[in-house]
Amino acid sequence: MLKSYLSKLCSLALLLGMSFGAFAQNVTITAPVNIAGDYPARPAQLFGPAVTNISGELVLADDGQMIDVNGDGNNMGTVNDGCEMILNNVSGKIALIDRGECGFVVKAQSAQDAGAIAVIICNNNVAAPNNLQYMGGADPGTLTIPTVMLSYNSCLTIKAELANGPVMGGTVVAAAGESCETAWTAVEGLNNAPAATGGGALFNTSQSGLFYKFTPAADALMTVASCGSTLDTWAYILADGCDVLTVLDENDDCDFDAGDYGSTTTVVVTAGTEYVIYWDDINSFNTGNTPFDWTLTLSAIPNVPVTFNVDMTYTAAASDGVRLVFNGAPEVPMTDMGNNLWSVTLPIPAGTTGDIRFANGAGNLETNPDLATCRTGTVGLDPVATIAYCYDDCFTCPPPTDCSNPNAIICDNFDSYAAGTTTGSNAPHWSTWSGTIGGPEDGIVSSDQFFSAPNSMLIQEGGSQDVLLLLGDRTSGVYSLGWKMYVPTGKVGYYNIQDTEVPGVQWNLEVFFGISRSCRNCNSWYRY
Repeated sequence: MLKSYLSKLCSLALLLGMSFGAFAQNVTITAPVNIAGDYPARPAQLFGPAVTNISGELVLADDGQMIDVNGDGNNMGTVNDGCEMILNNVSGKIALIDRGECGFVVKAQSAQDAGAIAVIICNNNVAAPNNLQYMGGADPGTLTIPTVMLSYNSCLTIKAELANGPVMGGTVVAAAGESCETAWTAVEGLNNAPAATGGGALFNTSQSGLFYKFTPAADALMTVASCGSTLDTWAYILADGCDVLTVLDENDDCDFDAGDYGSTTTVVVTAGTEYVIYWDDINSFNTGNTPFDWTLTLSAIPNVPVTFNVDMTYTAAASDGVRLVFNGAPEVPMTDMGNNLWSVTLPIPAGTTGDIRFANGAGNLETNPDLATCRTGTVGLDPVATIAYCYDDCFTCPPPTDCSNPNAIICDNFDSYAAGTTTGSNAPHWSTWSGTIGGPEDGIVSSDQFFSAPNSMLIQEGGSQDVLLLLGDRTSGVYSLGWKMYVPTGKVGYYNIQDTEVPGVQWNLEVFFGISRSCRNCNSWYRY
């Protein structure tokens, strides 16, 4: 991958793979007149059917029990949380249910089982009383009624009025521009955005959102900006359609220090591809929504300096030098920077996705098949440099393994140990499967078959030795591990690597020298 991935092509976990469907932007109260109006709402994302226009009487569900269902000891829930069977009559009505103590799916199922036609979850976030919350959960496949959420304040208003008599209303699907499916068409130049009033915001930091779509006629650099606006916005540019909404780039403030809380973001766009431009009212619902203007500008795609680096530490450079092949283009000579590093900087158009290969001499391209997946990346809008790839490898070169290397973590040739002692009693990086040092499992320091005089470690045939070299439970980085191993003719040599220093928890690989053997994890088994 390119070291700096500057196009911000990141699918946020919150969005990726999530189908948003039609947003119920509002719960509309029609009676009594003193609380009539639209109340921003947010639908369930992952369970139940899409929200449609449903109207009826709103009833506060009552399960009659205050139980600490989730067992966290924080509270006992409420009689209105729908975590138990609903006792009052909600049949043919819209059930209001408090958030908390059990999952949203449980609440929706309880309401459906009691005959409700829709569910309104009342948020319990007192600290942010106007906020709406995403409602996720595994769809059981049995839900046939939709679920939406209202803010804590909205529910307080409705609950207070329920004490005076029936409240009538219902869910209303997204108005124009208030969902991805009902997005307006953006134009190049000035766009006049109305006040964001619905509950279609994609993120928890906001309440309302506005959606636009734009399809460029040619590849270009696209900038959307509301700098100078009086509305505190957050802008996103998304791709891959309304069912996925992959975030390409986003921005909160044009200049926070100067008090400019408008937004600006820039991405490379492709001709004929539809992009979604989304604005939300980050915290603006606390001060009231207002219309605002924003611009869409297209400009030429710039070239970005990209520096490509390769490390030839373990491969002697050819007499005619090392070359770069980017995206299958002709070879480009690289410069010897000294210390085995070769480098070249090229202007690459922003947005280019490329494959990086090196050739050690003209026409002598790398052959490692893994490079097809580990040497690709997309160029963003700022200068970028690759890591110094080890030639014909996906990573940086590991350090030399000789004992003179100052970066060596463990270097042991047994020559400083006394013959007849055990390895575990001489150094802390040696142990045994059971952890017992000095017993029959331990390695024996011997003068037999030494590589460098006078000693080696002896593993006797037919014995109970089970020696561990403790590597430190490392989970990242590039390391080289090696040793000399003598296997008598006609015999089988063997070693394995464990994922942790605690043996037997997870086998990483097993290696047999000489003949085939069965293995615990055949995907990581090797025969030499």
